[in-house]
Amino acid sequence: MKKLLFCLLCLFIGSSMGAAESLWQWGQEDYKRGQQLTLESLEFSVIVTDKNGEELYRNFDQENREWVDLKDIPLTLQLATIIAEDKRFYSHSGVDIKGIGRAAWENFQAGGIAQGGSTITQQLARKVFLNDERSYERKLKEMFIALGIESRYSKDEILEMYLNTVPYGPRTNGVAVAANEYFNKTPRELTAAESLVLSVLPKDPVRLARKTEVNTWLGDCPIAFVADTCSPFKDLNYDFSRVESLLFAVAKNLNWPQKKAHEVWGELRDIKLPQNKRWVNDDFQHFRFYLENFLADNNLTIAEMGDGVIIQTTLDKALQQKFIAQIDQKSNTLQAEHWISNVATIVIDHKSRGPLVWIGSKDYWNNQIKGQIDMLQSRRQTGSTIKPFVYAAAIDQGYQPPTIFYDSVTWFRNDRFRLSNADGQFLGGIRMKQALAYSRNIPAAKALLLAGGERAVKSYLDERFGFDIMDHYPKHPFGWTLALGTAPVKIADLANAYATLGSNEQKDLCPILSITTFKGEKVSHPCQVKITRRTNQTTNYFISEILSDENARPKDWNKLVSTAQPMAIKTGTSSKRVNGQVMPVDDIVVGYTPNATVLLWAGNTDGNALKPGSVAIFSIGETWRDLANTMLAHDSALAGSFKAPVALQNINGSLATLDYQPPGYENLSRYVGYNVERGINPLNKLDHER
Repeated sequence: MKKLLFCLLCLFIGSSMGAAESLWQWGQEDYKRGQQLTLESLEFSVIVTDKNGEELYRNFDQENREWVDLKDIPLTLQLATIIAEDKRFYSHSGVDIKGIGRAAWENFQAGGIAQGGSTITQQLARKVFLNDERSYERKLKEMFIALGIESRYSKDEILEMYLNTVPYGPRTNGVAVAANEYFNKTPRELTAAESLVLSVLPKDPVRLARKTEVNTWLGDCPIAFVADTCSPFKDLNYDFSRVESLLFAVAKNLNWPQKKAHEVWGELRDIKLPQNKRWVNDDFQHFRFYLENFLADNNLTIAEMGDGVIIQTTLDKALQQKFIAQIDQKSNTLQAEHWISNVATIVIDHKSRGPLVWIGSKDYWNNQIKGQIDMLQSRRQTGSTIKPFVYAAAIDQGYQPPTIFYDSVTWFRNDRFRLSNADGQFLGGIRMKQALAYSRNIPAAKALLLAGGERAVKSYLDERFGFDIMDHYPKHPFGWTLALGTAPVKIADLANAYATLGSNEQKDLCPILSITTFKGEKVSHPCQVKITRRTNQTTNYFISEILSDENARPKDWNKLVSTAQPMAIKTGTSSKRVNGQVMPVDDIVVGYTPNATVLLWAGNTDGNALKPGSVAIFSIGETWRDLANTMLAHDSALAGSFKAPVALQNINGSLATLDYQPPGYENLSRYVGYNVERGINPLNKLDHER
């Protein structure tokens, strides 16, 4: 007890004896919890499930942990772990006063909790009894539990529990499992270099486990140094990495000759961790990392939740596996006929605003297609799939679907390029409804200008539909090409923008339904506090009505994309010039109901062009249709029909509000030398409508 009070007094320098005693009274319960630590306390797991409770994977899983005695763990691994995590492990009583002082100073400078100063015993306390909440109260609880653990167990026993508990990668907990997964060995068989690799992993297990070539972990020499002879043994200015610093510290502690240290360093350079681990469920790899990154962005990590929790996500395991099977069937055909090597797809449930399906690539482990890159998180040009949002901006400025555009040869002022359509044809005077349904380029560019121009539309897209074009490209002059999808956006953000059109609510994607302990107690999570913003329901309905009207689309498109139940559908293809020829690059088809959105991207991860003529409607239209029909058949609640939020009138085949007053086209005169639209009244019929 005196030892405990002495530690507390040291921790809170300047506090009175009475304050320390009050603090001790407050922490007694946690101190006793630490004393009650047993091996059974380590059996809890973090289980990640789909929306129906079907398990997707586990972290900290007792089925994936094998106990190993400390005597069977190499001394190099023990020592490197102590140096990496807690240098004064054998000299403190569970709480490192110097470490806390250093962390307190760092936190003071950072204005928050930037460092924790946690000892190995505290880390064990957190993993078994607490979560990773960043608060001073949790830190105090962690300290009291650690002091309780130290009062019952020896240092070697604590180190043994820690090494059997700590995560070395996703679903790789404890040295026995890690040694087997990474090196196909028992801990006793590990070399010094392999022990060093494992000692580094717990600090950042997810990121480092992905960097499979250990030579990418190593440091570097100054630029002027000869690359072939660069090593920490030859250059005083060598930029040491974490694993190399540990190597030198262990070598000094164990009195290794320089020759042995050099041999171990050479072995480190040659180590390659396996990519395809047996614990991996390939169907959910990209979702796993998306979820973990989402939690990390909100100051949470699965590996440190501890105490056993169940994370119920929005994913639908059965639906995702159906999608994967269908994509596999189409894969060879897409490659052979269209030069499409990779696809990605997402389904969003509008109610939860979480993904029901998240497939970032067709094959996570395929290095030829760079399958580990999550294309749903990648920024790509959107092609014509941006056009509905550009028209929405124009509608919000009063240019409703009866608005007439002239789809004709157009030059813009101060621009040497002539704007044309993808088919090289011109349709003359057409209304907004036909212009969007036929995905004409010239009317879309004019709609952007009527809506206020590039800057106004960029702000509109960001604020109303969750794009972040302005943040990422604040000074890039897209001009009228913004209406044709030249601004790169994340594919998942594009899908979520369509979910906003369908649901009339703009909010961020959130993959979590609930987090509960094994006892059923609710744990707060980020998705409970996400902000929802209402959007213009009438504008959204106009767009949805146009995109879901099969009679408005070209007839040959309907046979490719029309689904069993009506959906609003848009396609888009980005392009680039290759040897003077315009070539397709990204193909996207997206469709939505009031309740769900499904998007399919296809292309090459490295941005290589597709086969000439492989535009989205013809290359992946049928594939998207089959996926959409699978979704609708899988869950009928995801279907639905769009309903007008207010009374509307029909003007020559296009809908408008009852108080519709057509604005003029004077805005175009600032950009177009010959403004055919000026003076045209949308209330009158066009020649082909008479």
